[in-house]
Amino acid sequence: MPVLACREAEEKAFSMLREHGVKYLEVAFQDLEGRTRSRIIKVSAAAHLLNGFRADGFSIGLLPVESSDLQVVPDLSTLRLYRTRRGVFGFVIGDLLYGGEPLPTYPRHLLREIAGQAPVEVKVGVELEFYLLRDGRPADGHGYWDAGSQGLDLLLDVADAVDGSVEVHSVHHEAGPGQYELLPAPQDPVSAADTVVFLKRVVKAVAGERGFTPTFMPKPFEGLPGSGMHLHFSAEKNGEPLFSREGELTGEGRSFIGGLLKYARELAALTNQTVNSYKRLVPGLEAPVYISWGPGNRSALVRVPLSGNGAGKTIEFRLPDACGNIYL
Repeated sequence: MPVLACREAEEKAFSMLREHGVKYLEVAFQDLEGRTRSRIIKVSAAAHLLNGFRADGFSIGLLPVESSDLQVVPDLSTLRLYRTRRGVFGFVIGDLLYGGEPLPTYPRHLLREIAGQAPVEVKVGVELEFYLLRDGRPADGHGYWDAGSQGLDLLLDVADAVDGSVEVHSVHHEAGPGQYELLPAPQDPVSAADTVVFLKRVVKAVAGERGFTPTFMPKPFEGLPGSGMHLHFSAEKNGEPLFSREGELTGEGRSFIGGLLKYARELAALTNQTVNSYKRLVPGLEAPVYISWGPGNRSALVRVPLSGNGAGKTIEFRLPDACGNIYL
């Protein structure tokens, strides 16, 4: 980005922070294992934000100890605000530089490069599932789409907290007791991943204020449904959907499904990065245990959600969970 454009972005960001009375700005990124690392900066002391700040790359597993200085530079295009009882906070995703150049092993850089090479417009819808706990146990005894739980009120508080920064399409109770789901609007791949990092942060902040502990573990309880992060992919070219036409899958849609099935085992290393991830993948609880696809089978790796007249515009990849690095 040209220097002038960078300065304009910085001025716009600080104007937004001042307008909403933001005192603190959190600059965050994910390490290779999916842990969110962050530094909270007092806005009044955050001059020259574009220059970024140093971080110890060895302590977060990204660089050798002999040469471990990373530069964390805020991507101001990701600036979002959220409201808590303490006030309004700013949140921005940081890019990682080494020697003045993008760190080649930083997954966000890799995803941005790959997404930028796509000859079509790709969007990703995310189903973000998690449990709400009290004293280490599910916070309620409700089930799928049950109304009236305290957790639903909490999720509405989350949606209100991020209003203006993230469009939350819907919230609902999932199948497990104390299990919930947030559905943000579909976005391009990098923005969708940024949104997941942001929403996880806000859910933890809002839940903590209300005496709940959220967990995004894929399988926190034996015998209860696991929590996934199903991804709904769509693609358009010249404004026309590529994966289905008139309720029927297209050749492009079938090819995309074929790629997911062919490389399912390799993809699992990226989408299911913890030992706990594989405790979720068991029969009988709507987890994807078969390398197959179908229109309604929630035990399949890939599902094609149906619209009113056949195949919808998206292809659902049911393998991922929210515990690893989102950008991978």
